[in-house]
Amino acid sequence: MMELVKPVLLFKGCPKCRGDVSITHDVWGDYWHCLQCGYIPQDVTEIAAASPEKSAA
Repeated sequence: MMELVKPVLLFKGCPKCRGDVSITHDVWGDYWHCLQCGYIPQDVTEIAAASPEKSAA
């Protein structure tokens, strides 16, 4: 059986400062946090909305 791989680092994924966002795990579970400003998004959709669009150009 194949296991899904989670991304560990998203470049320019922080909705607050456009910094790099990393996934962290602690006793409460997995969560994302910005490496530059320390912002912790409340919802993954915040990160998805802040991630830069990939252009086909």
